[in-house]
Amino acid sequence: MVSARHSGGSLRWVDYARRSMQRLGFVKWVLSLASTSRTQTLESLTRGFFASVTKAVPVGPERCDAFDAYTRQQQLHRRYHDGVTSAELQDVFLSDPMLPSHSGAITGELERKGYRHAVYVEIPTWATRLRLLRQQNYTLTERGRVLLLVGEGLSGKPFEANENNPLYLNVSERYASLFCLLDVDGDLLTPMYRRLLEVRTFTRAAAGEMAAEALAELRSTRLKNASVGPLQQARLKIDRTIAAVQKASHGGMGPRESIATPRTEPLVDCGVLYKPHPDKYEYSFSDWGKTFFTALVSAPSVDEFLESHLSLAMSSLTGQKLSSEAPTLQTIAIPYAQLRAGLGYVSLRELALAAIALSLASPGEPLFEIGSIEQALKKAASQDNRYVRLALGRTGGIAQVRVDQRAFKQ
Repeated sequence: MVSARHSGGSLRWVDYARRSMQRLGFVKWVLSLASTSRTQTLESLTRGFFASVTKAVPVGPERCDAFDAYTRQQQLHRRYHDGVTSAELQDVFLSDPMLPSHSGAITGELERKGYRHAVYVEIPTWATRLRLLRQQNYTLTERGRVLLLVGEGLSGKPFEANENNPLYLNVSERYASLFCLLDVDGDLLTPMYRRLLEVRTFTRAAAGEMAAEALAELRSTRLKNASVGPLQQARLKIDRTIAAVQKASHGGMGPRESIATPRTEPLVDCGVLYKPHPDKYEYSFSDWGKTFFTALVSAPSVDEFLESHLSLAMSSLTGQKLSSEAPTLQTIAIPYAQLRAGLGYVSLRELALAAIALSLASPGEPLFEIGSIEQALKKAASQDNRYVRLALGRTGGIAQVRVDQRAFKQ
């Protein structure tokens, strides 16, 4: 992932995009196979993911009609004949009529091609790009732990066909996922969807064209004077991406579809987009999605939106009120207890993210913005450094907080 530092901050653009990056639930699936301390290789994680999603499970009588409709819609007659009694676990989950999209099954031959060339490896790689797994040892980051925390605490538990469908996102998971997507790719998503807001319905190929135009805009603005270092590397990668889209012929699968898929299908999972025709890669904005993206493109920056407007955007979906009062330490008590480890320090940003995500799961709870929670913790530390202590991050800014349990009893 490109994250080039310059005077305007870091460039939020993920330079790795594949057509397999559709269902955010598969990212959750990969996270459930990782841990905070047990290191593993990309190969072992990929093989574990492959074994889990392709596991054969019975197709119960209550699922038969939905599964038959799914196989017809996805044209899987070669994989499944009529009257099939067992199927891959991923296909059983994808056939759930409650899902907003049924595409995205991970296919391919892992053993013959080798794990590095199999499609299955692209999902763990996607998780690292979203900063949910560490690329060095594939352990869970605090951000990855947050996504599992708000998704029924799935870490280390294998999925079974009779459990809640991991491919469905609850409102807390949607919030956390949208934060992750914008935090790593927001500088591309913002100009891309500024263009798409002008159309009623668009195809995946059209979204790819708009993504290429957005990259050209980034190149001529944020990277206009890039000549050396990470900025120049980002500019070269953007040039290659734009050239690939421009050279590709229309029709079939190509660079347009690859660049567009991780920037459309996951947003269907989040409820920002929907598919008028479930069997086609064609999209429209949900009413809430149009409000969401209008707020994003109107914000001064992605940073400003994430810190000061994301909860407000979510409130228009849940109907919760954004509190006008400063958050108290009780706001972060539960997520802090679940995220703390070792010396007790927790990432300030991930702690705020978890607190808001958990509040979204309780309709009567007020919402706070990430920035207001972070400011409240900094204020508490300045007033009483015995109970609330801050620590600097690698780049010098305040990044972590430790809270004595006695602070929650005051």
